Amino acid sequence: MDSKAHVRVFNSMQELLRQLRSRVKLGRRSSDYANVDTLVSSLHYRVTSALLLVCCALVSSRQYFGEPVLCIQDSPDDTAIPSNVLNTYCFITTTYTVIGPSGETWHGQEEEERRHAYYQWVPFVLLMQAMLFAAPHSAWVNWEGGLVRRSLTGVKDILRDPDRDKLRILAHYFAARLHTFHFWASGFYFCQVLNLLNVLGNAYLSDLLLGGNFFHYGLQMSLYGIQTLDSSPSDAMFPKLTKCIFRKYGPSGTIQTHDALCVMSLNIVNDKIFTALWFWFCLLTLVTALSLLWSWVVFLRLTCASSFYSPWTQRVLGAPVSLDPVYISTITRRLDCGDWLFLRLLANNMNVQVYKEFMEHLVQAMEVRKHSEVTPMLTNCT
Repeated sequence: MDSKAHVRVFNSMQELLRQLRSRVKLGRRSSDYANVDTLVSSLHYRVTSALLLVCCALVSSRQYFGEPVLCIQDSPDDTAIPSNVLNTYCFITTTYTVIGPSGETWHGQEEEERRHAYYQWVPFVLLMQAMLFAAPHSAWVNWEGGLVRRSLTGVKDILRDPDRDKLRILAHYFAARLHTFHFWASGFYFCQVLNLLNVLGNAYLSDLLLGGNFFHYGLQMSLYGIQTLDSSPSDAMFPKLTKCIFRKYGPSGTIQTHDALCVMSLNIVNDKIFTALWFWFCLLTLVTALSLLWSWVVFLRLTCASSFYSPWTQRVLGAPVSLDPVYISTITRRLDCGDWLFLRLLANNMNVQVYKEFMEHLVQAMEVRKHSEVTPMLTNCT
């Protein structure tokens, strides 16, 4: 490829990335936008989905890497197979390499034959994986039903002069609905677990696509980078030169065999894509598992009444640092996991000063409600 061709390819890839950015970028958030997810979840449905879509676009773009399979044959001109027919045939029926006793690949007629059919399915699998990583977030958004967004109407940002009456109304609304968020919150925690199962399932799907070689591929590449080996693991997994056999009936009715040597230009990018995905899936699995473990630790803290008085717990669960722990314990001692989740999502979307004012109103509302619950009991006793 000459320098002009390199420039054309580079410009074309820049144009593709601009188009992708214009399609996947988020527009300006409206004033009533509410963030109802965690940073870990955004790594799944934003970062990973966008990464997979970019990879899908790259492997689907012939203008960057040419035809996925280009084959040559050593046959007389009168019996040669047309190039376009041979390329299409080898792409459809798969190509193969021969694995030697020490793992090296060549194109002879001995030892183990390894067929390569994954390249037909790579774009479809990447697209499906992008959709799968976006699915848990979509499920949670539908489950959440806009409750946080509606609750924040008019009280989100102190810079916009939030309505103090609505702030008090929200506090009384929450106090009246204590312990009623269980089913609502269960959808959030279920989708967090679904994120972990999703990344593990997609790693398994990639392993199936690559014939059971994906799980240990990244580790092999790491060892190859450290040690001095004769051949790279990518030579066996993503060979750039493979073989294909085309059989047809000749003029006399006998079967003619045509051996072809095929250049797999697309495996250059397949190699890089699946190496990057291996490391990213490992990192994403670790981060998601730690996030679930953290949620479980918080849940255990909530089951202990004395922990509600801990400043550490109150700060972790969304209480403003400036509030006295003894003062805020009026709220914390009566909350469960569903209530805490609702408060955390409110805290994530409110200005610090607004949230502090809301908590002060909430203390008053809960004191009033507690007094209203005690008064009928005293009346009955008398």
